[in-house]
Parts: sequence; structure tokens; C-alpha cells
Amino acid sequence: MEYDVVVVGAGPAGLSAAIAAACRGAKVLVLDQKKRIGLPVQCAEGVPKDILRIVDIEPVHIAGQMAGGKIYLPEGAFPSPFTGFVLHRDRFEKTLAYWVARKGAHILVGAKVTGRSSNGIVVQQGNQPFEVKAEVIIGADGPYSQVGRWMGQTHSHFGTAIQCEAIVDHPEECIGLHFDRAYRSGYGWVFPKEKLVNVGIGTWKPAPTNLMWDFLKKLKIPRTRIIGWTGGVLPAEGPLPQTVKENMMLVGDAAGQICAFTGEGIRFALVGGLLAGRYAAEAIGSGSLRRLAAYEEHWRELMLPGLLDALERRRFADDHWDSDMPFPLLIQRVCKMIDLPPDLPSWQEELRL
Repeated sequence: MEYDVVVVGAGPAGLSAAIAAACRGAKVLVLDQKKRIGLPVQCAEGVPKDILRIVDIEPVHIAGQMAGGKIYLPEGAFPSPFTGFVLHRDRFEKTLAYWVARKGAHILVGAKVTGRSSNGIVVQQGNQPFEVKAEVIIGADGPYSQVGRWMGQTHSHFGTAIQCEAIVDHPEECIGLHFDRAYRSGYGWVFPKEKLVNVGIGTWKPAPTNLMWDFLKKLKIPRTRIIGWTGGVLPAEGPLPQTVKENMMLVGDAAGQICAFTGEGIRFALVGGLLAGRYAAEAIGSGSLRRLAAYEEHWRELMLPGLLDALERRRFADDHWDSDMPFPLLIQRVCKMIDLPPDLPSWQEELRL
């Protein structure tokens, strides 16, 4: 099997990279070790409204609206600065995969990347290993990225999130973000999801497993009203110093393109993926891998200021979490959304190519 671009990982970052490369004429393969696109969902699924500048969100993708939510503290509550949607992320990713396939790219699920070869990578699907030749490899394979290890770029610190879907009688009384000194530099959330709520806790330290039960008890959600559990890890130290090396690129969580305070990552994954796919295709078209360096420069120009600001706010919260600083003042100081500049790439633009 021979391809111009091989994308490892079929989340928002990988699928965005695939669409951008395929729309520019590259022969693209997407590999994912999961057996189904979009599942399991390891995400709170909340996205701000300005995601609409990057990708169309169809009504079928929206599980709920976050308008009217609050920031909850032991001392009281105040209106939340975060407005946007709660996604059906599995449906959303399947729609992205549909457009990737429509543009001629190939997708292989249940396919695990096990190593490199002289001309590409080695893949295991079922019991059958095989080689895939690739001119460019894009690592969109999450915080424990295999491609990142090949590049010598790995994350050393992680946050942890655990969540469930549950039935709540009066969700309007608890929708929003919940902060408590027990949730070290993190928070709990309750997001509306049609007739259910998405409830979770994310902390940068320690792991929130035991805290989750206390949170559910505070929300008066019994175990008998929980209908599914999931969880995941997030890179905690900000973007990696290098996201391009030789013929390899990193995007999304693999690159550390994630808000280090809230854990928000879908917007940044979409932008990073679109840019990576664009420059990968341009490198193929020009016959020079030096074109890949433009990806590093471009994504940092668009996203790095906001991501570093979020990291500084997280560190400030770490330093003052147990201080004498009034807790409401601390949360108001650090709790804000990252604003991205106006000139963002978008799926709509790619599909018009």
C-alpha cells in the first residue's frame, strides 16, 4: 500500500488533516486502532460557539445548549462566561469521516501502528501485519502518540477526566462548571445532553476517581441513574516544543494543542489538523518536505498565544489553590475562554477546493 499522506488517528485532528490533504489532491490513508469512528467518547463534548468559524455544526450533532449555565462555587454561583454547544461527538466525527471518504481518502479502523519501516510504517489489523508506504506521516494519535515517540516528542505530565451520562430531574439547577478546592486546579461539569446530562470531573492532580462519587452525591445523582462511564487523559504541560521532524507532523492532543486550564481541545484539533493537511499536501506537490515547516510556524501564530495564556492561568491556579486568596476571586481570575484570531482555516473552505 502506498500513500502520499498517512494520518494516524481518526479524531477531529486526524480527520481534519485528511480532508485538507485529500482536497488538495494528495492520496490519503487514515488509520485508527479503534474499531468504530467516534467511540468511545472520551470528552465532555462542550464546544464554544466560535467553532462555527471552523466547521458547520448540523442540528443532528447538537445534544444541548450551554447558554444560561453557571459557575458554581461553595460560596455561591455566578453566570458562566462559556457559551456554546454540547456535541454528540460520535455523530460529529462520523460526519467528518463521511466527508473524508467522499473526497477520496481511505480509512482503516481496528488498525494499530506498531512500528516504522524504511519507507513508511508497519500496521497490524487483526492478526495480519502489513507495510504502508508514506511520504508524510501525521500523528493525530492522542497524548501517548506513537508518532511523537518516533520524533522524540512526548508528554510527561497528564490530567485525568472521568465522566458519566446520567438522568437528572432538574438539570437547570446544576448545568455549568463546578469548582471546589477539593478538585485541585480542575473542575466538575454538568452539561445538558438531550434527556440526559454529561457529568464529569477533570483534575490535573490527583486523579479524580474518588472525587467523582462525592460530586455525584452532591448533585443527588444515585448510582441507579447512571447509564454509562468513560474517561481519559489530557496532556498537561502545554504544546510540545517541536511538532515537525523529517517527514512527520503532530496535531491535536499529540501536539499538546489543548487548553491547559479547561481541557478544551476540539477547536484546536480542527485548526491544527486543517493546517497540517494543507502543508502536507503542499510538500507532496512541491516535492520538498521543507514545506512542512510552514505548519509549525502557522499553527503557533494562530494558537500559541491563547494556549500559553491558558497554561499560565492553570499554573497561577496551582500556585494559589491553597493560598489565602478568596476562592471566588481566584476562579474569576483564571476562568475564561481562549479567543482565536479571525483568520482561521475551515472545513467549508476545504470542501470548496
